[in-house]
Amino acid sequence: MLTIDRLTLQLPYYPRWWRREWTTCIESLSLHLQPGEVHAVVGASGAGKSLLAYAIMGLLPQAARVSGELRFQGEDLTPARQRQLRGHQLALIPQSLNALDPLARSQHQVRWAAQRAGFGRSAAHQRADELLSRYQLSHASTHYPHELSGGMARR
Repeated sequence: MLTIDRLTLQLPYYPRWWRREWTTCIESLSLHLQPGEVHAVVGASGAGKSLLAYAIMGLLPQAARVSGELRFQGEDLTPARQRQLRGHQLALIPQSLNALDPLARSQHQVRWAAQRAGFGRSAAHQRADELLSRYQLSHASTHYPHELSGGMARR
């Protein structure tokens, strides 16, 4: 369960190089998501959809001002908790496929992610094979990102 209560997010901007001002990107957003529910965040370009995801994941710029409460399974989403959950129980699928290394094959990218999640080298290799199989991508394990469809790359 994910609960967001009165989330407000501000980012700095500099109308003149010597003066910092703040712009409010998200103001007093509250929502409650239960396991198994599907929701859509809809808005115009620049409305803050990605910033909401970054706030949940703990990936905002250091200069961001954040207020309100974020809880996952009843526990506060502190920066340490976000790092602990990231890649295990919380994940973000980027809008752009530019997040993939264009020079690395699919299996290498999944293996690197498994290693970052704490798997040892051989366990990460095995985990990559398991995940590629689970998401019906075994046939694409030797493909580069530009050889994948958009849906395949997101999986």
